[in-house]
Amino acid sequence: MAESSTLSGEKELQIRWMGKVRYRDALALQQAINRFEQGNYLLLLEHHPVYTMGIRASLDNLNIEPEKVGAELEKANRGGDITFHGPGQLVGYPLLQLDSKRGGGMADTAAYV
Repeated sequence: MAESSTLSGEKELQIRWMGKVRYRDALALQQAINRFEQGNYLLLLEHHPVYTMGIRASLDNLNIEPEKVGAELEKANRGGDITFHGPGQLVGYPLLQLDSKRGGGMADTAAYV
């Protein structure tokens, strides 16, 4: 399902319901949109059972072997430790074309947050 939404004077936001998607497939889709598309998207989906490990993650904090509960284990290029995602949990990934505020990169991200 695809929807479009705009506010007066704002850029269009494409909203996509993706259903149930493996974490690595959702990441590949986000990377492809970022590389090849111009526009603003909100991807809404559920993940198959997965534990994601942020850049500070330690396997010592994983209290169960993922395969014992039918889950995958994936590295994620984000901060934080270990996070579980699974069916019934709505996940939203915004992919937005933001105007430059402070010269680009992470400085722009901080300006928007």
